[in-house]
Amino acid sequence: MIVPMLHDEDLNAQLFSNSPVLEELMLSNCYMMITKVLHISVASLKRLFITNSKMYSCKLNIYAPNLQSLTYNGMPEGYANTEHVFSSVVDAHIDITDESRANKNSKRQCGLKKLVEGISSVKILHISGSTLTSFFWGEMNQMMPIFHDLRRLDVSSKLSRCMFYALLNLLLKVPNLESVVIAQGFSSSQNYHDLDTFRRRECVLQQQKAVEVREIDGKHEDLDMIKFVLRNSPALQKMTIAFLSGLPQCRRDRVTKKILMLPKVSTCSLINFLA
Repeated sequence: MIVPMLHDEDLNAQLFSNSPVLEELMLSNCYMMITKVLHISVASLKRLFITNSKMYSCKLNIYAPNLQSLTYNGMPEGYANTEHVFSSVVDAHIDITDESRANKNSKRQCGLKKLVEGISSVKILHISGSTLTSFFWGEMNQMMPIFHDLRRLDVSSKLSRCMFYALLNLLLKVPNLESVVIAQGFSSSQNYHDLDTFRRRECVLQQQKAVEVREIDGKHEDLDMIKFVLRNSPALQKMTIAFLSGLPQCRRDRVTKKILMLPKVSTCSLINFLA
């Protein structure tokens, strides 16, 4: 079901009361004409997709006790939820826009806080780079909850220096994380030489058993990041390296040799190179 614009709360209630077996719902640029609050109460709902924009957005109050998957794209404008509303969610896909981070609107800060609290019990989290920096922008840095149940974290964007530091800060909030996937590698022309400052803090990669880094072409930023992971992951069992498509074989061979020579703290870890 796709819901665009609703004019009043009575229509809203009638719509969802007539959908007792609804399992999948997509809310795309919803806008409430009068109450400004969209109430969703569907016990059977399992998959929820939400897209908000600067022009079309509304406050959301969601009750879905059996929800398993949440996808959120856009700006968390005045987002609201009831307590423990997403406690059943297993995986979440979150993409917060850069504009949301740049805007210091208190409603958006509150909305982002509520959204993060709502997904704090997920086991699998897929996030963009802009979401990472939004998580640790301004007051959000002090309001981040602990993700005790999170086991796998996938980052979809190519990571800039700012995004990678935000990732390290997030890892401090994920004590039981086992697997990290960085899907597009690291940005060029970034200075990562002060990464060792994190070694003097609580180990941010203490529990990682598997790390996968994709789109690697062997630039020094790639090697700096891989070196950091290998030196700070005592529980690491497997690191997977996927090279950039089209990278010449001779280049792959040189990079592979450099990576295999990097020091690592885990004596039982393997490095796997994908073709």
